[in-house]
Amino acid sequence: MDSRIMDLLADRVLELGPKPAADSPYRNFKLTRDEDGIAWLLFDRADTSANTLSADLLEELDAIVTALESQRPTGLVVRSAKK
Repeated sequence: MDSRIMDLLADRVLELGPKPAADSPYRNFKLTRDEDGIAWLLFDRADTSANTLSADLLEELDAIVTALESQRPTGLVVRSAKK
């Protein structure tokens, strides 16, 4: 990985990034941005113990990608929020 990226991420909680707002418009994802413009997308499928894919989840992900395209982040971290 590029050392400049790791330098940007050095002071973050690498596992989950910035704390997401409680009023997320998404059901299965939490999207935040840090002060460097890096977007953190946490995959946390509602009402399940595991993150699994489905048609409705992929539709929601498509909406998130569309939103990110209109306000492009410096980078994107995609993580599971499940243990």
